[in-house]
Amino acid sequence: MERKLQGPQPIIFLSKDTKLIAAVSERLVTAGIKIVAFPTVDALTADRCPGLGAILVLDTKTLPEGQDIASLMGHVERRWGSRPMLTCIAHSSAIELRLQALRAGADAFWTSPVAADELAARLLALSDTPGSDGYRILVVDDQPVAVNFAVRVLEDAGMRTRSVGDPRRVLEILEAFRPDLVLMDLHMPGVDGIELTALIREHEAVYATPVVFLSSELDPSRQLDTLRVGGNDFITKPVHPEQLVATVRRNIRTFRRRQGRQHPSGDDTPSLLTRTEKVRSKSGEPADNQVGSQVGSNRPPAPADPNPERVAQLTALVQAALRSAGLQLVYQPIMALRGERKALYETGLRLKLPDGEYLPASAFLPAARQGGLLPAIDRWVMEHALDRLRQEQATHPRLRLFLHQGLETLNAEEWLSWFQNQIAAWNLIETLPILQFQFAELSAAREVAATRFEALRHLAIETCLDVPADDPQVTDLIDDLGIALIRFPLPPTRAPDPARLTELVTRVHAVGAKVIVAHIQDPRTIARVFGCGVDFIQGDFLQPPSAELDFDFGEAALA
Repeated sequence: MERKLQGPQPIIFLSKDTKLIAAVSERLVTAGIKIVAFPTVDALTADRCPGLGAILVLDTKTLPEGQDIASLMGHVERRWGSRPMLTCIAHSSAIELRLQALRAGADAFWTSPVAADELAARLLALSDTPGSDGYRILVVDDQPVAVNFAVRVLEDAGMRTRSVGDPRRVLEILEAFRPDLVLMDLHMPGVDGIELTALIREHEAVYATPVVFLSSELDPSRQLDTLRVGGNDFITKPVHPEQLVATVRRNIRTFRRRQGRQHPSGDDTPSLLTRTEKVRSKSGEPADNQVGSQVGSNRPPAPADPNPERVAQLTALVQAALRSAGLQLVYQPIMALRGERKALYETGLRLKLPDGEYLPASAFLPAARQGGLLPAIDRWVMEHALDRLRQEQATHPRLRLFLHQGLETLNAEEWLSWFQNQIAAWNLIETLPILQFQFAELSAAREVAATRFEALRHLAIETCLDVPADDPQVTDLIDDLGIALIRFPLPPTRAPDPARLTELVTRVHAVGAKVIVAHIQDPRTIARVFGCGVDFIQGDFLQPPSAELDFDFGEAALA
């Protein structure tokens, strides 16, 4: 190996925005992250690769005429011998640029101007500092030469490895070694890699472990089979050492970011917000790692907080926020895959702390529930969201907001007449909100829900059901309550099962509802769900939650 991984990946700017580069550098210098800037594509590709796992921040203004993002990345990979992680700052809101970034495999996308705090926070999260020290990799291959190559490359990059040549021992060694990732061969005697991955995904103790296939298999259908069964990535042999290291690191980083796990050598100091979360919060971005999945649920599934002191502290903060300007709405776009082009956003909530930082809804709503504050929060959300709809009527005539509400709120004696009066007073007939509810709450009180939902239908109010898992009662509840949409979050640690997702979509369509799939984090997932008949997608890859309603829905349909 010519280079070893030491410390965080370098960040490379392809941009002429010197002020932004300097501001981001200032924010990341304390993390030990090296930033290199190039003003042109020629200058970028003339230089040698700055290091394994580099992150490229591409300002699309620098693209030469006639070159798209994918061709640029191919050119960079040929010059450097490895492909950097890609993030994009678009110079316009045109959907074409967003699709180019998606097709090129971008991990993040912003429309200019982007705040330095926001950009620095996302780059810090992507860099996953410190380096790959402590990563544990299980190499599964029956060919000693292939095993020795992978082990040498990964250990030279600072990782710990263990290898197994007998596929029948994989589950046993997985439990004992507890790796961060499994590097899996496809063709092995007795049990192939696809069967092994299926067994891993069914094993309670290790089911979430990322699996990356490394195989000489060239048949696209067989490669797709590895992803369908739950594989996270596929690398074709022979592989360049840098590509192998970068792919392993990227998959571990993505898994940890979704899980919220700390790095082995990370700071264990207790805190409401981690270092990365604080950077993001100061910029106004929600602090939870899965912002798309917890964008604003006012009925979070989290259990009661056992710490009464923390509950009292958070409850007091929420009470004060309800009396002042301490709560803020954020919006995440929901994009149609077919036909419809309405501007749909899920409305989220966050709490501003005294020091200027923000807490996501998932961090304070469980305490608010224990303090009996959820109806007051629901009313606050409704009032401020309706006011935003009124403000946006002229510029966003097709805007629809999804608003989380609870059955307890709807069941209050005066709520329905109050809500009807608000709609009439602000003339929101053309931009009626869509009310969003939790499956468990409606399922437990179906008779009460039926009465309230009938009243909502008389007001032409559509409803959406958050479904945490594929429950056989879902279609019955949709049919009974006349629900228009369901929102189904993909599991954060395993690939979607196309067969099960297609079955769910078919059942939901049969009772007249449509399906939103949330937690879209990468373009591969979009490709997987597209063929399952899903109607809408949502997730951080499209756009993280923001206080602005600036997503370009003009050409949002993909088919």
